Amino acid sequence: MIYELHGLNDIAVDTIERFATLLSTRFDVQQAIALLADPSCRDETLDTVLGRRVRELEQSTSWRITAPLRGLKRAFQKISRMA
Repeated sequence: MIYELHGLNDIAVDTIERFATLLSTRFDVQQAIALLADPSCRDETLDTVLGRRVRELEQSTSWRITAPLRGLKRAFQKISRMA
């Protein structure tokens, strides 16, 4: 379920297939795989709305103003990993 919540259905299917014997005592493995592999399971309307919200955020004044700060943060993180 955690994989599915993060949109990682392919990994969820792999995990179910790997542990099918163990999981089959709890639920119908084939039905779970069918549901996870269903390409129409995602709501395109939601994807469109979320995509628009992300674009609005990235085009906002505050996002553009703080861009150099985010760059500095990444640079400092790289430096601290090297040390």
